[in-house]
Amino acid sequence: MPTLLPARTVPLILLVFLSASACSEGPLGVDEGPLGPVDQVAELPRSLSEAERLAVQANNSLGLALLKAAAASQGPGANVVVSPLATSTTLALLSTGAEGGTFEELGRLLSLEELSQEEIGEAYAGLLGLLSTLDPSVELDPATSLWVREGLGIRTEFRTWAQERYGTHAQELDFSSDAAPRAINDWVRDRTEGRVQELVTSSFHPLTVLVTGEALVFDGAWSYQFDPARTQRTEFTLRDGSTVRSVTMQPEDHIPFRYFTEGSPRDYVVLEVPFGGGAYVLTFVLPSIFQEVHDFLASLDEERWEEVLDSLRDTLGQPRIPRLRVDEGTLLARTRGASGPLQALGMDTVLDWEKADLSGLSASGSVVGPHVDQMAQSSWLQLQETGRELPPGWPPGPVAGAPTRASVDRPFLFALRERLTGTILMMGVVEDPRAL
Repeated sequence: MPTLLPARTVPLILLVFLSASACSEGPLGVDEGPLGPVDQVAELPRSLSEAERLAVQANNSLGLALLKAAAASQGPGANVVVSPLATSTTLALLSTGAEGGTFEELGRLLSLEELSQEEIGEAYAGLLGLLSTLDPSVELDPATSLWVREGLGIRTEFRTWAQERYGTHAQELDFSSDAAPRAINDWVRDRTEGRVQELVTSSFHPLTVLVTGEALVFDGAWSYQFDPARTQRTEFTLRDGSTVRSVTMQPEDHIPFRYFTEGSPRDYVVLEVPFGGGAYVLTFVLPSIFQEVHDFLASLDEERWEEVLDSLRDTLGQPRIPRLRVDEGTLLARTRGASGPLQALGMDTVLDWEKADLSGLSASGSVVGPHVDQMAQSSWLQLQETGRELPPGWPPGPVAGAPTRASVDRPFLFALRERLTGTILMMGVVEDPRAL
C-alpha cells in the first residue's frame, strides 16, 4: 500500500450523467432561456506532471480499445457508450490494493507498467482533482462505490485512501440477500439526487466477493445557446441508407465552434461544440458516406485519433446536432455469465479467486480470497438547448468561410473531452439516435 497523502477531492466514474436541465418546453426544444456570461477557460492552472500526462495517454488508449471491444460484442447497428475515464480510474483504484501479478495485470490494462502504486494513485488523484475544478461553470461531481462481501473486511488504510483520494464509498454487503441490489441502487439514487435510478439490475450470486459501481454528474450548458424554436425533426440517414426523422438542435445565429471537412463525401467530417467556459467539449466524428461507423472505429488508433482532432479549425456557423438522451448500461467484466469488454482486453487475474491478490484491500482469511466479481458501468448523457446568450451586435462582422453545412445527420462517433489535458471522459457510437 502507498503512503497516504493529504486529502483532495477527485472524481471517479463508471456511470455518467451529463445534462443541461430543462424548465419549460417549446414545440420540440427546451426553452430555459439563455445564460449569462461565464469566464473562459483558456489554459490549465498548472502543468501536468509526467505521471498525469502518462495517465491521460493511457486513459485515451484504453478508451478506444474499450469502445472497440464493446462495439464488437454488440455488433453493427447497435448504439454503444463507454466511459474511458471511469474505467481507467477504477482500475487505478483497484491497483492501490493489488499485489504481485494482479498489480502487474492492472498496470498492463492501464498501460502504466512503469509507474508504482503510489505514482498511479498520485497521477489519477491529481488529474481528477484538476478536472473537477477546472471550469466553475460546469458541475463535475463524483459518486463512486466499492462493495465487499460482508465479513471479509476492508483494510482501514485502503478505505482511507479510497475515500480521501478518490472520494469512494466503500462498504461491506451481504450479497446473498435479495436486498443487496437495492442497497447499491438506493445509494446511487441518493448520491445523484435521483438522476441515476439504477446501477445493478439483478440479484448477486451468493459467493460474490467484490463489486464496483460508480456514478458521475456532469451538469454543463453549452457555451452558446441553441435556439429552442429551431429544434425540429430532420432527416438522419441510417447505415442501410434509409432515412428516419430525429430531433435536431441549431443556434439562432452563427456561433463559434470547431469543424473540419475536405468537402468530399469520401472524407470524414469532424464537428466540436464547447460547454461552459470552453474546457469541456463534445466532439462528433462522421465517417465518409462510403464507410460504416463501426468500420471507421475499427481503424481508429491513438495516432489517427490525434490526427482527427488536429484537423479541427475554429470557425463560425450554425451547427446542427442531435438532441440526445443516452441511458446505457454495460457490464465491463464479470466472473459469471458472458464476459465483458475488459476481459476481451486481457483482464483475467483480478477476476480469479485463486489468482487474484487484492490483499492490500482486504486481509481476508476466507478460502475465497478478495477478487472482483463484477464491474458495472452505466452512462447517462443528455443534450439540450441551454447555453450562454450571444453578445449584443453578434456577429461582429460578415461571416466569411463559415461551413454551409455542418450537420450530424448520419451514424457518428462522439467523445466528451476536456480539451486542455486531452482527457476523454466518455465515448460512444450512435447508429440510430431514436434508440437513445
